[in-house]
Amino acid sequence: MKTPVVLTALLMLPFTATAAPPEPDWNAIYERLLPVALVIEGTRDGGRVNVQGSGCVFERPDLVITAAHQVDGVEGLKARNHAGEVFQLEPLATIERQDVAILRADRPVATPPVLAVPAPLEDDTPLLTIGAPGDEPFTRSQGVVTEPLRLLRDYPVIQARLNVAPGSSGGPVFDREGSLLGIVTGRLNDTNEAIIAVLDDADAMLEIAGVPHAPPAEAIESPEWRAAEGSRAFNRGIRALTPEAKAREYLRSTELNPEFFEAWFNLGVAYDNMKERGKAVAAYERGVALRPDSAVCWQCLGRSRMAIGDPGAALEAFEQAAELAPLDARSYNDTGVALMQLNRFGEAQERFEQALRLDANHASARYNLGLALEAQGRRADAEQQFRTYLQRYPWGPDAEAARVRLGAMKQAE
Repeated sequence: MKTPVVLTALLMLPFTATAAPPEPDWNAIYERLLPVALVIEGTRDGGRVNVQGSGCVFERPDLVITAAHQVDGVEGLKARNHAGEVFQLEPLATIERQDVAILRADRPVATPPVLAVPAPLEDDTPLLTIGAPGDEPFTRSQGVVTEPLRLLRDYPVIQARLNVAPGSSGGPVFDREGSLLGIVTGRLNDTNEAIIAVLDDADAMLEIAGVPHAPPAEAIESPEWRAAEGSRAFNRGIRALTPEAKAREYLRSTELNPEFFEAWFNLGVAYDNMKERGKAVAAYERGVALRPDSAVCWQCLGRSRMAIGDPGAALEAFEQAAELAPLDARSYNDTGVALMQLNRFGEAQERFEQALRLDANHASARYNLGLALEAQGRRADAEQQFRTYLQRYPWGPDAEAARVRLGAMKQAE
C-alpha cells in the first residue's frame, strides 16, 4: 500500500504565495479601469458656483456612485468620462452615514468594476485611486493602507496614505487586482491620509436606491448588461456563506460572462470545498485557458487532478505553477507529491529539497522528504527528516504519522 504524501492544504479561500507578491502593474490597472472613472459636475447657488468631484460606475452600467457631500444641493448633475462623453445624472439615494450617493445616468456608461472580496486588509496594502483633484481630472494616486479599520459615524472606513485634494471625493479606490474597495469621502486635516468608504454591501445600497435587481427585458441581451449582471452574481458569490451558494452564483456569473477569469477560479474553489473534484478540474482548466500566467490557478488545478487520481496531469499543472512562481515553496512540494504517486522518488526528493531551500519551515515538505528518502531505501536519512519534523512540529498535522514511521523503522532494525 502506498504511503500517503501531503499536499499543501487547499483552503476555502485562495492561498497566498510564500514570496512577497510583486508590485502591481499600476499602469495596466489604470488603463483598464479608466473607463469606469468619472468626473461629476454641476452647479450650486443658482448656477453661480461650479462644482467638480469624482465618481465611478457602480454595479450596473447606468449607475454611478460618488460622495454624498459632493452632490448635496448640486443642480444640473452630469458625469464626464475620459473620452469626453457627457451623461446626465439623476440622484436616486443618499446614504448619509457612509457619505455615499447613488445616481442613475441617462444611458449605460461602462461595465462596472468587480467589487473587492470582503476581507480584512493589512497595513501597507497597496491601493490606487482615480479622481479629479482641482483642475486635473482622471488623475491617479497610488498609496497604502495605514488604518485597515476605523469607525466614522459608527460605520467602518479605511484610512490610507493617498494624495487627494478637493475634487477627489467620490473617486474610486481599487486594490492590487483592480477590484473596487470603496470611494474617497474625505481627508484628515493637514495630512495625506484619505478616508475611504467601504462598499461591502452593494445589494443593500441598491435596495435603498430603489434599483430593481433584474435588468429591463430589453437590456438582457446587451453585452454591457450581461457583463454587469455577471459582476453582480460574482459579488453575491463572494458574500454567500456556503460552498453550494457560492457555486450557484459563480456558475451564473460564468454563464453571463464566459471570459470572467475570477468567476471560473472561485467556482473551482467552491466545487473543491463541495468535494466535486471533477467539476473543479473543469472550472480551473477554463481559468488557466483564460489566464495562463496564474500560478495559483495552476496549483489548484493540480490539486484537483490529484484528488481525482490523475497524478500525471497533476504533475503538468504543478510544474507550470512552479515555472510561474519559482519562489513559491508550495509549488515544489506539490510537484514532489505528484512524482511520488508516479513512483519517481528521486525526482520527488529533489522537489522537496527545493521547497525546503525556499522555505526551511515548510512542514509538509519536511515530512514528504522523509517519505521520498524512505522509498529509496535510505532509512537513516529518512529517519533524520522525521526526527527533524518532530523536533520542529511536535503537534504538526503529520507528527503522529512521523512517530509511526520511526517506530516501524526501529522494529525493522
